[in-house]
Amino acid sequence: MTYVTESQLKTWHVRPNEVFKAARDNLEAATLQGSPTELIRFIDDGDSYWTSHLLLEHWLQRLEPQVGGPPIAFAPERGTLLITSTGSPHLRAVFAQAEELYARSARPITPMAYVSDSHGCTVPFAVPEDHPLHHAVGRAERILAVQEYTRQAGHLSEPAAELVLTGDDGTGWRTRAVWDEKALLPTADEVQIGDRTIPWPDLELEPVPGLEPIRWRAAGAPQSPPPRDPRARRPQRRSR
Repeated sequence: MTYVTESQLKTWHVRPNEVFKAARDNLEAATLQGSPTELIRFIDDGDSYWTSHLLLEHWLQRLEPQVGGPPIAFAPERGTLLITSTGSPHLRAVFAQAEELYARSARPITPMAYVSDSHGCTVPFAVPEDHPLHHAVGRAERILAVQEYTRQAGHLSEPAAELVLTGDDGTGWRTRAVWDEKALLPTADEVQIGDRTIPWPDLELEPVPGLEPIRWRAAGAPQSPPPRDPRARRPQRRSR
């Protein structure tokens, strides 16, 4: 197994579109056999590449009869693919299972959930704020961000600010970065500056080119608001 790079393509004397076509043709040859069940767990034998099947258009949709509803997929690590229905009463538990597999794997992919869009392409699972799984979805997104930024920081030549997860299941989950003018900031929900916590949209930052996930450079910390004059809101007496 190897990553296909541009140098590999030159060795093979092929073009990128030929490689992608061959990969899709190989994946399409696999067929799913078995009885309908609430949760399907694909365990890779080293040559099946089940998680890569999510890149095939309409592949996830075709599993709807197997799981009894619109399929939702988890690819926590290279060798495991979990498929259930968006209507499953055990979906919250599957989120927890995917997070555990992602955290302990030597080859993690993502703790997030994925569904098919109207074109049959696999996209992240999203729900409105009033949905029962809103906090679970938000936690998975932020865990992935924390891990990817941590992994990226180990390869940067410049200092990089840390991204941490904060919050709880009751109030929701957020990412927080600690302000450091000398360090590249990760995208976060909020930034801690001294004893203040500033929402991300309130900061003025410049993106650093060439980084994925994106990081930001700051020229200086936001200024503290001036102290409010206690007389500013004092009601004025009317003269008769």
